[in-house]
Amino acid sequence: MKITTWSDTVEEFVSQNADLAQKSEEGVIIHIFETMIGPLRIAIDVDGDITKTKLEKSISLALDWRKRLTQYQGNTWIYSDYRLLRLIDENMLIKDETLAKKSSSKYARSTMFYDRFSYADIAIAVNELISRWMYESINITHASIEDPPGFKILNLFLAEIENRIPDAKERSYKLLKVFRMGDNNIKQLLDAGVSNIHAGLLPFEKDYPLSRDKVIRTMRWSREKNNT
Repeated sequence: MKITTWSDTVEEFVSQNADLAQKSEEGVIIHIFETMIGPLRIAIDVDGDITKTKLEKSISLALDWRKRLTQYQGNTWIYSDYRLLRLIDENMLIKDETLAKKSSSKYARSTMFYDRFSYADIAIAVNELISRWMYESINITHASIEDPPGFKILNLFLAEIENRIPDAKERSYKLLKVFRMGDNNIKQLLDAGVSNIHAGLLPFEKDYPLSRDKVIRTMRWSREKNNT
């Protein structure tokens, strides 16, 4: 698993929790790191001088960090809306300088306009992915179109998502929940997708189940939430 031991996200989180020690009285060091395909994680650094007793006494500090981390980014499973929406935000093609200045990441501001994706690109990529999962959910092989541009973002998650969530329909549900869709609406859309396949049709019409406007509203909500 590739990790980044220091990043803008790690720096932001640690600076917001400067009241917590990163080294216990027993000498055990708490590390915060970021995986390349997931959220922040916490690790305990145990060197050769640390005894079992010292380690046990240091667990409470690690748990304090874990509690703060959960408050900061939500549960650390791969479909955390925090992690996915932040990744999308960092890769958006932002033409409005006012929006650019409000972007949630220093990385996004510093590398803007490089290999960026539009709101429509994200919607198309999500819809294509969910369509593929609909075929998978009923064990039907289907020739997919070439990966759309926005897949470059989703590809960072696919391997771990599919390992952690074997059921394709559940994956689809969780992905649409990230974009703040209601439970009943998601269920109706996914059930309709399966019915359409059985009827010899494509799972969804154009711009379904996720529209460009829905991506825009979700990203605005996410930016406002992270800037408050």
